[in-house]
Amino acid sequence: MAGDDWRAWLWEAWRFVKQIFVLLVVGVFIVGMVRQVIRPEWIESLAGSNTVQANAVAVGFGVFMYFPTLVEVPVARMFLDLGMHPGPLLAYLMADPELSLQSMLMVVTVIGGVKTGVYVAWVAVFSVCAGLLYGAWVDGFGWPLLVTV
Repeated sequence: MAGDDWRAWLWEAWRFVKQIFVLLVVGVFIVGMVRQVIRPEWIESLAGSNTVQANAVAVGFGVFMYFPTLVEVPVARMFLDLGMHPGPLLAYLMADPELSLQSMLMVVTVIGGVKTGVYVAWVAVFSVCAGLLYGAWVDGFGWPLLVTV
């Protein structure tokens, strides 16, 4: 790499680190504040078990509460600490970046309402199914039994 290319790369990397670091610090701080407000009983009652309803609630939360990826990880850890089952947590983590309200509004302008509806439905269904399978595996079901389900 030439000297100018190296400097340009370092400068761009530094600019990127400055952007991400601020978002990460602010996001982790907000998650810590919100953690004190949310009661574990609320999370356990909504998504404390590996059911279709719990996975659907997690996917629905992921749709309306968009978090950037750097903030999504501390949010997921918070939910896990509050009693969320790992199955619904995976469903949330899969649906959040794909089905944010902002992305759906952009996609509908490109491919139309019907195709966007089908896209959203399939992503939601596959996220719920993945959450159910992962949750069953975490709960101790073996892979041969999961394949037959």
